[in-house]
Amino acid sequence: MKKSLIFFCTLLILNMTHGQEESIEAHVYSVESSKVKIDEIKNYPVNGLIDNDSIIKLKEKLNSNLNTIASCVLNYKFSKVNKLTSDEEIQLLNRISQIVEMFIQEEKYFYFQLSTGYAPVYGIELKTINNKEVKVIHLGGGCLINEVKKKENEVYAYFNAKMESYIED
Repeated sequence: MKKSLIFFCTLLILNMTHGQEESIEAHVYSVESSKVKIDEIKNYPVNGLIDNDSIIKLKEKLNSNLNTIASCVLNYKFSKVNKLTSDEEIQLLNRISQIVEMFIQEEKYFYFQLSTGYAPVYGIELKTINNKEVKVIHLGGGCLINEVKKKENEVYAYFNAKMESYIED
């Protein structure tokens, strides 16, 4: 009887441990899958953007095509490192505006949501707003907010405001 009890307890413990391991793996898979999808959205190259003289010079200065959300956000948030003038920062925001317009033409609707704290949210949430499927991209975040993070928040807020003006129509 004692051996049977030990055997069943051992089986029970092994089964519980295995179940938790699968649960953890499923969660990790979900997070990693979300990262890939988010990176695809942020790095999606937008064609048909208009290059004025200022953008052409900025593209050369930054050695970037400035045709993705990621490239504009990266260079905007590190504008101090890149020694960008306020006019060049405005050009990056104008480029973001053009990217939003191209997404709208392709009927791709996004919002970026940053969170802070001990358990920031990371992933993609689907919402329907004005009969449009909108992807809310949760980018996570951390506890510390420095100047670079403020600049990043600023450019995502600008993107969201532009996108919202089209979605709400």
